[in-house]
Amino acid sequence: MRALLLGAALSSAACGTSGDQSSCTGTACVDAASGQAGTAAIGGAAAAPAAAGAGAGADVDAGPPEPVPAGACVPQGPRADQLGATRAVLYAGERALGAVAVQRQGVFVADADAGIFRIDPGGTALERVVSARTSEFLAADLNLYWFESGSIHRASLNATDATPDPVAEGLPAMITLGAFDETNLYAHDGARRQLSRLPIAGGTALPLASGVRVQGMKLHAGFLYYSELDAAQVFRLRSDGGDPQQLTSESNASLGAVETDGTTLYWSTGIQIRAAALDPPVTSKPLGVGGPRAQGGRGSVTRALLVGDRPYWSDREGSLGWTAVDGSVCALVVSGVTQINGWDVDDSAVYLSTAGRNATSELWRIAL
Repeated sequence: MRALLLGAALSSAACGTSGDQSSCTGTACVDAASGQAGTAAIGGAAAAPAAAGAGAGADVDAGPPEPVPAGACVPQGPRADQLGATRAVLYAGERALGAVAVQRQGVFVADADAGIFRIDPGGTALERVVSARTSEFLAADLNLYWFESGSIHRASLNATDATPDPVAEGLPAMITLGAFDETNLYAHDGARRQLSRLPIAGGTALPLASGVRVQGMKLHAGFLYYSELDAAQVFRLRSDGGDPQQLTSESNASLGAVETDGTTLYWSTGIQIRAAALDPPVTSKPLGVGGPRAQGGRGSVTRALLVGDRPYWSDREGSLGWTAVDGSVCALVVSGVTQINGWDVDDSAVYLSTAGRNATSELWRIAL
């Protein structure tokens, strides 16, 4: 199962680097000399600039575009209004939809005002699992976990209108749940700047790192990987404690998502999705970049999820796409979404919640 944390398509291009130049055999790569992207796209629809102000956290005054690095695959793909039959709207209404997780039991989505709901992938009716006031949750083992009013709560994935079961109480400020294993939850306390391990069965929290501002988090094979904004680097530490190990060498204040398969580290810095081998550490390389920005350039990547051989990602401009682990191909699943609130991926589709312009929100299924 995959952890879901909020803040995280196909072209025929083949991209690589040859010295300081980009060598591309397709049309969706960047020519290092000209800095121009080709026009290949899914379904024959070229990617168009997003509408002004579109995208979650879109920044109209973002300044000059960040340059696309040589060798990075530039994704192309359809805008939301070009998806056609590949998109099914599972829900449309006034609910304040947030985080999304797809599990064997169905698709789960948070409504910040009413609780966490479940829907069959082919259905249209939302069934409330548990009453809660949260826009974020963690789908772990057989349960849902979320933070609310100073406590971490739990409810079964199979429940219907369940009473929340408190896991940890009396917690300060805002706790962000980011990962889990069989016996523990891993969370970041933004107010105290602390990364901690909390026993699922109850008990005392164990601080793992202090004085940290965590942006992205991933647990893999007994190690916790996280991006730290003050140091502007990615670190890892053992899930049972110890000293953090710095994994990256290029300092970047725009760190976002972190993912790993235990062999390679993937993370985002501004518009870039980068990769580097974990052992031994080597110089990182850019795999790809975010989607189109309304004011020109590309969107800053904020969340990533490794599914098979594809890191899927979303950016601040309302785009969601993927990049192959070697950077050879990449594509947008969708661009130009007004606001992406949450998303998850299974073998056949992307599920995302989006906020509309008239106080409405929708839950989409986009076939891959």
